[in-house]
Amino acid sequence: MNKHDKKIYFLCGLGGVVLGWLFPLAFVLLDLTQLGEEVGWEQISFITRSQDIYLFSFIAFPAIFSTLFISFRKVLLSKKELLKTHELLKQEEKKAQLNSRLASLGVLSAGIGHEINNPLSILMLNGELLEKKINALNLDEPSLDKRFATMKRSAERIDKIVQGLRMMAREEGSDKEVFDCHELLRKATDMLCEIYQRSGVSIVVGMGADCSKISGSVVKFQQVIMNLLSNAKDSINEFHGKEGGEIEVYTINKGDKFVVSVKDNGMGISKENQQKIYDTFFTTKEVGKGSGMGLSITLSIIKEMGGEIQMESTEGKGAKFEISIPLAEEGLQGGSEKQSVEDIISELESSKLNGKVLLVEDEDDIREAAKAMLSENGLEVVAVEDGAKALDVLAVETFDAVVTDLKMPNMTGEELVLNIAKSSHLDNMRIIVTTGGDLECSIEEKDIILSRVFKLVSKPYNHTILEEVIEEALQVTDSAA
Repeated sequence: MNKHDKKIYFLCGLGGVVLGWLFPLAFVLLDLTQLGEEVGWEQISFITRSQDIYLFSFIAFPAIFSTLFISFRKVLLSKKELLKTHELLKQEEKKAQLNSRLASLGVLSAGIGHEINNPLSILMLNGELLEKKINALNLDEPSLDKRFATMKRSAERIDKIVQGLRMMAREEGSDKEVFDCHELLRKATDMLCEIYQRSGVSIVVGMGADCSKISGSVVKFQQVIMNLLSNAKDSINEFHGKEGGEIEVYTINKGDKFVVSVKDNGMGISKENQQKIYDTFFTTKEVGKGSGMGLSITLSIIKEMGGEIQMESTEGKGAKFEISIPLAEEGLQGGSEKQSVEDIISELESSKLNGKVLLVEDEDDIREAAKAMLSENGLEVVAVEDGAKALDVLAVETFDAVVTDLKMPNMTGEELVLNIAKSSHLDNMRIIVTTGGDLECSIEEKDIILSRVFKLVSKPYNHTILEEVIEEALQVTDSAA
């Protein structure tokens, strides 16, 4: 090709490029002439056949058909990228909807837990009172003992489920809270054991770790455990059907790490899907049976806590997920811990009590049963139905301890404790709070309440737990006096 031909080809190519630019520019100018008589600023986009986007900025003077070109830029955003952005927005919308449903479920769980706790407390307290009276008659009826034992087991099953609901409904706290993983695992597995058994799935738990305290969000880590257990159960049911299967949950320490493993004998995960299981919205479940967000959220939470998650699976032989998280530093634990109710029960011997107690409970049946039970054990008990009446009584009488509920009309338990904390003449009186939920007050008020309260007793409670806590409170009161 000679020089002349090269020039011709170059000019033709240049002309094509110029025409390619002039064509969209002509439409831009035509659009600007529609502005009328006013001077106007216009920014117009143009999409080419290659799906690239161009932005033109102009100041136009339509009356004299004059246009000043201000700026131009090509936006490097293809149609494919636009679709990808749109899909991400849809995913975020789905996440928001799911979070909203989970929040509603949490509120519902908290309400259900509270409504179950009170009648369950009534059943447990009255059942124990009835058992005491029958035993006092020295009747030789083994069948009665068997029936009372059955009643207790049934009440304990309900209690485990309620405690699990309370755990699920708990509001999210600090992301640097130190908590005991073993306690969380016990509550989760206790609740789910009762539910999963109906599907033929059993849960075997082995707490082999000597150290089980980690730092992070209790609510988020609970979500991780619930996700893994739920996936294991679904896998077993899909693979074994009504025959059921087994989930193993066990813990160990590896160096300065706390390790919890969840293993099932379900259908396992194919090699192809093992690369996708942590992808957002990836799921092999039927529509409506899974959002595909469980493992994606799980991975995010574990990374946030400075941990790792590993998976081992053979298709047709089940799967194992192992979570490894750094143990909490001693400095984060905030000193010595309060003795738990379970420890108190194992250490103290039951005996007749001697003291004066103010019982504050709005539920009539619970108040009457608790008063009868404490009175039979030697205590002088005054019972009222709300915090306002309790303050009136405290103004004229002296008590060794007060046992109060939280959710009450007129004046709540929180308000009662805050008022007692302001009264210096009540400093030696021990406060025991019985509750089926969490404190509902500001962080400052919560700190004051927790510093003033001697013990928190979860509802539903039986006479043994309450009596042992009151006995310890009276012993402390005597030593303080």
